[in-house]
Amino acid sequence: MGSATFLPNDMRTTEQKRKALFRLAKQRQADRLPPYACLADFHGGFYECDLVSPWSKSARNVDAEVMIIGQDWASSDVLEKKPSEDRRRLGQESSSTTNKKLPEFLGYMGLQFCETYATNAFPFIKRGSKSERIPRKDLVYCAETYTLPQIEIVSPLMAICLGKAAFRAVYGI
Repeated sequence: MGSATFLPNDMRTTEQKRKALFRLAKQRQADRLPPYACLADFHGGFYECDLVSPWSKSARNVDAEVMIIGQDWASSDVLEKKPSEDRRRLGQESSSTTNKKLPEFLGYMGLQFCETYATNAFPFIKRGSKSERIPRKDLVYCAETYTLPQIEIVSPLMAICLGKAAFRAVYGI
């Protein structure tokens, strides 16, 4: 797990959770994992934010009972195109298959996306297309450094990993 120290779950306030997540985001901003890019590398930092994953912009309930963990946020092919104000503001593109289907899935549990905490196991930007594979060692590094600390901070009752790669990285299999 990451180097941050956290208070026991029952002693952490909403504000303390926000501050711990902010420190983790600052750690991500300073981290480099070659050959991957960082959010700040595109359009003069257009997509950079004070969250581990921009996806959290639309789902950052730090007291959520459900956490959603995707594999990764975007690829260089996607981010090198004309900047998307929606992607910047909302942390997602409504046209993506995941972002279209997830609200329906959550609806079966009586939840809206904004009531969860969403993040990605891999907070860096892979080179090439959206479908490029991320080596397991890199996913595991990111899960240990960023995802597991986020789970500890938010302390949801349930963490749902979207996809086998994200699941294996987070659960270490």
